[in-house]
Amino acid sequence: MTTLQHSMLEQIRKHAREVHEALPEASWADHVYAFALRVLSTTFGSDWLEHHVLASDDKSPFFRNLDAKAGDESLHRARVVDLAETILNLQEVPGLKNVLQEMSVGHIEDRFAELEVGKILALAGVKFNYVTPGGPRGSSYDLKIATPSGEVCADVKCRVESNLAPSKSSILNTLKAARTQLPEDEMGAFFLKFPQSWAPDGDINHLIPMLEQAAGEFLRGTGRVVAIVMYFNLVRPVANSIHVYNVYRQVLSSHHKFGNREVFVLPPDHQPFIAPRPNWIRLAEVCKLEPV
Repeated sequence: MTTLQHSMLEQIRKHAREVHEALPEASWADHVYAFALRVLSTTFGSDWLEHHVLASDDKSPFFRNLDAKAGDESLHRARVVDLAETILNLQEVPGLKNVLQEMSVGHIEDRFAELEVGKILALAGVKFNYVTPGGPRGSSYDLKIATPSGEVCADVKCRVESNLAPSKSSILNTLKAARTQLPEDEMGAFFLKFPQSWAPDGDINHLIPMLEQAAGEFLRGTGRVVAIVMYFNLVRPVANSIHVYNVYRQVLSSHHKFGNREVFVLPPDHQPFIAPRPNWIRLAEVCKLEPV
C-alpha cells in the first residue's frame, strides 16, 4: 500500500467512525450507504447528490433512487456504494479528475462505465490512465492501457439502460460508428458495456455466441483494433445482501496490423469473480470497524 493509500485509508476510517456516531442505531448496511453518500457529496457536492442520486426516479433513472418503484432500492444502494468505492480506489490513476468533472456536469452513465472499466483493470492488476476526452477523430478515446505487448488506446461504449432487445446488428453498428475514434498507427481496443436488462437473471451464457459473432465480424474488417471486451455490470441478490459484479468476454483479433501476436488488454487467466486485491478498499469492510 502506498503512502497516499495509507493516508486515505486513515481518513476513511475516521469518516466511518463519524458515520457510526451520527447513526448509532442504524444497521451496518445503512452505515455503508450513508458513508457512500458522504463520499459522493464530498466529490460532487450536495446539489449534484440531490439532483442525480436522491431525486425522483424520472430525474435520476440510472441510480433508481429510494422514491422509485418497489424493488429498486437495492439496485440504488448497490450503485451508490459501487460508485463511491470505485472513486476512492482509483484516486492515484492519472486522468481520474477529468472523468469526475464530466460526471459532475451530468454525464452519468457513460462516465460510470469508464469508472467500471477502470475498476476491472485495477482489480486485474493492469496499469492504465484516463485520457482527456474530446480530441479529434483518431484520438478521441478514453484510456491508455499498459499491456505486455505495448500500450493500447481504448474507448468505452455504454449502451444506455433500455428495454431494447440484444442484437448483433446493434453491436456492429456501435463498433463501426466508433472505429475512427481510435488512432490508425497505435493498437486500439473497445470496452462495450451492455445493460442488465439483456441478462436480468445474471446469466449471459445464451448471449455469448451472438456477442462473439458480432465482435469477430467487426475485427475481421479492421486492422487497428486488437481486442474487444464486452461486459455486464450485474447487481444480484445473494443471501441477505446484494452482490455487484462484472462478467465479461474478451475477444482478440487475429487480423490486426501490429504483428502476428494476440494482444490481451486483460490478463488471459484473470477471473473477474476473484476476491478484490489486498489494497482494494471496500466500504463494507471499513464500516465494520467499531468507533473509538
